[in-house]
Amino acid sequence: MEGHGGDDHPSPMEGFRDYLTGVGLGDKTVRLYARKLEQAAAWCLTHGTSLYAISASEVATMCTIWPNTASTRGHVRTALRYYWQHVGRPDPPVGAVRVPPQPRGRCTAVAPEQARDLVKLSMGWQPEGTAVLLGLYLALRSSEIAAVQWSRFTADGWYRVTGKGDVTADLPVHPILAAELDRVKRFGDWVFPGERRRDHVSPATI
Repeated sequence: MEGHGGDDHPSPMEGFRDYLTGVGLGDKTVRLYARKLEQAAAWCLTHGTSLYAISASEVATMCTIWPNTASTRGHVRTALRYYWQHVGRPDPPVGAVRVPPQPRGRCTAVAPEQARDLVKLSMGWQPEGTAVLLGLYLALRSSEIAAVQWSRFTADGWYRVTGKGDVTADLPVHPILAAELDRVKRFGDWVFPGERRRDHVSPATI
């Protein structure tokens, strides 16, 4: 099989996506790590080495092609770690990918007076206000709001949501939200039905 940088190891991408899927990663994460590995492999190809044989100092130099942020460098390190596990490289230079510390978090929570203003603005404003209230009272992501279904609401005041990692949770429906939903006209099972053969609106629309 064809190698890079003169070694006998296969192309870095050969079987890598399948390996990531096999260890339980989701499609979006697989695409993210595969993209980082493709960029790393391209750098190696232009610098006369390969991802299998690259040295620690070369890894440190290679990392300058990416922003020095905790999220980006963390993704690079994890992608390379998975690759070196996949090909069975002994003593891989994972530590050469230096990940800066995460910046201190900044509270972006909605203040109580802001929440009250949001509720006042959203009541009776459909469908936009309905989407706001679903996010405010159920803490749903935009993708979860887009896919809200009437059949997931229970008669005793709960909503069943399936979120990231296919984790399902039952959330209490606030009386204000319940009253607003009672005013929404229903067209099938989707609270926000889509157009052009889509079941529901897209998260971008939300």
